[in-house]
Amino acid sequence: MLEAVSRSDRTSALQNYLAIAGRWLWLLGLCGLIAAGGAFAVSKAQPAVYRATTLLTINQQLPGQDAYSSLLASDQLVVTYEALISQPVVLTRAAHQVGGVSPTRLAQQVTVQDQPGTQIIQLSVDDTSPRRAAALANAIAAAFIAIHQESADAKLSSAEQQLEQQLNQITSQITSLSASIDALRAKDPKSSELAALQQQLQTASTRRDYLQTVNSQLITQNLAARDTIVVFQPAVPPLRSDHPNALLNTALAALLGLVVAACLALVFELLDNRMRSSKRLEEFTGMPALATVGAGGQANLLLSTDETSRLAESFRTLQTNLSFAALERPLRTIVVTSPLPGKSKTTVAINLAATLARSGRRTLLVDADLHQPSIHERLGLENSTGLSLCLLDSERPRPITPSPAVPQLSILTAGPTPPNPAELLSSGRMRRFLEALLVGQRGWGDLGAVADVVVIDTPPATAFVDAAVIAGQADGTILVVDGSKSRAGHVMWTKDTLSRARARILGVVLIQAPSLWGAASKRDITEEPVDERSVIEPEPGSAKPQPSVTQAVER
Repeated sequence: MLEAVSRSDRTSALQNYLAIAGRWLWLLGLCGLIAAGGAFAVSKAQPAVYRATTLLTINQQLPGQDAYSSLLASDQLVVTYEALISQPVVLTRAAHQVGGVSPTRLAQQVTVQDQPGTQIIQLSVDDTSPRRAAALANAIAAAFIAIHQESADAKLSSAEQQLEQQLNQITSQITSLSASIDALRAKDPKSSELAALQQQLQTASTRRDYLQTVNSQLITQNLAARDTIVVFQPAVPPLRSDHPNALLNTALAALLGLVVAACLALVFELLDNRMRSSKRLEEFTGMPALATVGAGGQANLLLSTDETSRLAESFRTLQTNLSFAALERPLRTIVVTSPLPGKSKTTVAINLAATLARSGRRTLLVDADLHQPSIHERLGLENSTGLSLCLLDSERPRPITPSPAVPQLSILTAGPTPPNPAELLSSGRMRRFLEALLVGQRGWGDLGAVADVVVIDTPPATAFVDAAVIAGQADGTILVVDGSKSRAGHVMWTKDTLSRARARILGVVLIQAPSLWGAASKRDITEEPVDERSVIEPEPGSAKPQPSVTQAVER
C-alpha cells in the first residue's frame, strides 16, 4: 500500500515537472537559441588563432650522482624552469629575434606547463599567423637555453677566477716555503724551525691539490649543464586553428543558455501564485474543486455532442459533484461567476446548462451579465429583448428561446444594456423573476414554470458587484478560475466578496489550459456550426446589434 502511494506521488511529481517544462519550453528554446547564435556569431567574428608547441626535456645528471638523486634534481629543475621560461628577459630576446610582436604581447600569448610525472616542459605560443607562432615558440626555447647557458658560463668564469687567485696565492706560498726550507737546511740541517716549515709546506700543497680538483669539477659540471635542457620536439606551423572553436563555443553557450533559462523558469514558478492545479486551489482557498476543464487552447469552444469526449466527461463530473452538494439543499438556481473577465465562465455556464439538460432536467440558461453580455453572440441569438426588459416590465412576455440542438435547454439572453445593472439586479424583481421561472407565480409574464434548474451567467466578481448581488439570491454559486490568469489574491478577494453577500459557494471549476505534455484531444471540442440557435460558436459577424433599453421599451 505504501509503495503504491509512493509510486503515485513520484508519478505526480514527474507529471508536474513535465508540465512546468512544457510551460517554459519556449523560454528554454529562446535562451538556448540566443546564446548559441550569439556564441557562433562572436566565434566567427574573431580571428583564427593558431597554437604552436615546443617540447623541452630536462635531465640533470651530475658526475658521481646516482639515478634516483638525478631524477629528484630533474623534477625540481622542471618546476624552476617552468617559472623562468616566461620571464621578460627570455621573452624580450625571443621577440627581438622574430619581430612583429612586443614582449608584453608575447607574454599574453605564451603558455608554459609541465606534464606531471615526466621531465617534459610544454611551451606553447598562440598567434594569428601559424608560421609566426612556430617561430616564436622555437625562439623562446632557444633564448631560454642560451640565457641559461650564459648564466652557467658566467658562474663558471667567476668561480674559475676565484680559484685561480687562490691557486696563485698557494703557489707563491709553496715557492716561498720551499726556498726557506732549502736555505735553512743548507745553513743548519738540525734546526728546530725546519720541521715547522715542512709542515706548512705540506698543508699548502694539500690546499693546492684541493683547489685544482675543485677547478676540474667546475669544468665538468659546466659541460654537463650544457645538456640539461634539450629541445626534444621543435614547433612546426600548425595546419588548423586552435581557437575559437565555433562548434564547441556554440554547444557550450546553448547549454549555458538552457541552464540560465531553467533557473529563470524555476524562479518564475516559485514567484507565480496562479491557481494552475486543482490541488493547489483547494489547499489555498479551502474550497472543493468541482471539476477541471481543459481550455483546448480556445476558451470559446463549446461542448461537443460527443458524449465520450474529455470535455463532456468534465462537465458530467461537475454535474455529479453538484448532485452531492444538493443533498443538503436543493440547487434550482446556480450562479456561475469568475474572479477575472474572460470567456471561461460563459463557456462553463453554457456547457453546464447543456449537460443538465441532457440529463433530462428542464434547464434555463440566463445571461445576467448586463454589462458585457455574450451568450447571444456565442449561440447566435437575437438580443433585442431579454432579461433587462423582463425586469423592467413584469407583464412583458418572457423571450425564452428553446435550443434545438439540446432538448430540455432554453436560453434567456441579457437584453439591452441598462444604465443601472446593479440596481436592477439587486431589486426584488430579480428574486421574484427567478422564483416565477421555477414555480410559475402569477403576475410575472404569461407563462408558467419553464425550468427545473436555472443556470445564471454573471459578470466577473472583481469588476462588478452584480455577481455578488445575484449570488446572494441563488441556491448556489460556482466560481470559475482560469489557471493561466487568476492569481491567489483574485480568488480570495472573490471568495470574500461572495461570502459577505451570503452566497453559498459550491466550489471551484478550474480552467486548465493544456500543456505540451497533456494537450486535450481535438475530438474533445467541436468547431462545426449547426443551427444558429444551437449551442455552438456562431459565424463571425453573426451577432446582432443590441438596442438600448429606451429603444426596446419604445418599440
